[in-house]
This record gives sequence, structure tokens and C-alpha cells, in this order.
Amino acid sequence: MLALSSLAEDPCQALTHEDVVRLSVFTEGAEVPDPSGKSCQWSARGGVVRFTAYPTADKTQDQDVQHLPAGEIEGRRAVIGEFSRSGTTSYTILVTTSPGRSFRILIVSSADPPEPDTLAVGKDFAAAVLRRLG
Repeated sequence: MLALSSLAEDPCQALTHEDVVRLSVFTEGAEVPDPSGKSCQWSARGGVVRFTAYPTADKTQDQDVQHLPAGEIEGRRAVIGEFSRSGTTSYTILVTTSPGRSFRILIVSSADPPEPDTLAVGKDFAAAVLRRLG
């Protein structure tokens, strides 16, 4: 188990080797610049997936996402947004890990039109991260 603060420092530790295999990741995680913190990006079946940890903020409570549908992933509050730009569909999944802490999964579809399971792949990544956090 890891702490969310550890994943904020080293986001590519968000998935175990078993997760990488199960999630059909075909490009190992690599740290990428992100304006809101360090992120890790993988290529997987369904699209390009990026993970960002927010150990001091619950982004599901931000005013600019309150219009998005709320749900749950692994029993945790989640907010999911769908965005299309220039024929590319992406999904943002924000998940609360504990009061005042959250993370984001961003998945950009690798197909046009988007593969029907792109959002499901993003949710599977979010569930894997939650299991990693314990």
C-alpha cells in the first residue's frame, strides 16, 4: 500500500506490475509535465491514460465540476466528465480517496469514434489506483 502523497511525488508507482498486465498497458508509465502536479502517462487498450494525485485537495468538490455527474468507483465518490475536441473524445475521472484528497484519471480515446470501452478502461485504472492505496 502507498500513500497518496507518495504517488504525488512518484505518480508512475500508481500501478503494480500485475495492474499493467491486467489493464493491457503497452507503453510503460512515464512522468509527464502537468500544470497541477506530476503526472504519469501510459498507453493502453482504449487510449492514453494519465494519472495525477492531489494529496491536499478533493477535486471532486471543485466548483467547476459540480455540473458533472457524480457516482462511485470502489465505494469512493467519483465525478466523470466527457469532452470532445477536434474529433477526439476524452474522459476525466476525479476520485476522492479520503477527506481533502483525490486523484484524476484522464483518458484520451485512441480511436475515432471512441472505442465503446474507453470510459470503462479509465474506471478500471481508477479502481486499480484505489486498490494500490488500500
